[in-house]
Amino acid sequence: SPWVLVGIRTSRAAPRWRDGDSRKTHLGLGGCVVVRIAVLFRRALRAAVVGGTKTTTVRTKRLGTVGDTFLVEGVEFRLVAVESMPLERARDSVWREEGMNSPEAFEVSWIADHPTRGFRGSDAVWVRDFLQHHA
Repeated sequence: SPWVLVGIRTSRAAPRWRDGDSRKTHLGLGGCVVVRIAVLFRRALRAAVVGGTKTTTVRTKRLGTVGDTFLVEGVEFRLVAVESMPLERARDSVWREEGMNSPEAFEVSWIADHPTRGFRGSDAVWVRDFLQHHA
């Protein structure tokens, strides 16, 4: 599925996840542990990720560390930064990298994706920057 994040950790021990998310699996490959995490991008945003106009994703959960890789439409990407910040700061600082036309468009998109909670500027979110990975 193109909705999978694949991270490779060089430790022989499988990482321990506090949230107990059953979507993560650990497979040993030559002493490495592969961590797969389901990461959903709306269909309309996948082309922006692959095309390089969306290089950041803001999420409510961390779901990844620097160096982890993930696939979108068969293209591999690597997380290059993972930072926690208030949602309002994320809106104001990374709306372009999120593939939006303005901070207001980011906020509208956030509300559409989070209709119950909506946009609360003080909420802590995780900003994950990524680049296409060239092996």
